[in-house]
Amino acid sequence: MEEKPCDLVITDNNMPGMTGPELIAHIRQNPAFSETPIILTSGLYFANLNRDQVNKKAIKAKADAGVAKPINDFAHLIKIASEVLSSSSLSSSEQTAPQQP
Repeated sequence: MEEKPCDLVITDNNMPGMTGPELIAHIRQNPAFSETPIILTSGLYFANLNRDQVNKKAIKAKADAGVAKPINDFAHLIKIASEVLSSSSLSSSEQTAPQQP
């Protein structure tokens, strides 16, 4: 990420070498990337959960949203990504907006 910054990270929960929440913690620890929007995906981690429960569990892992796998509905993934990016750009503009006297 340091060589090629990105606007959005989509990561799986179960990866070789580290879990999704471990990767998210690593990203969040770096001030340059701490506000990078992250979507956590998983099959097992989100097994038998509805969309609200998936999001709550993803947010607990410090992601901005979660998507259960298999991802058969790419329109849903695109919608979530758009929402996360919109929310991120809103909070970024609020942080950098000049204060009114």
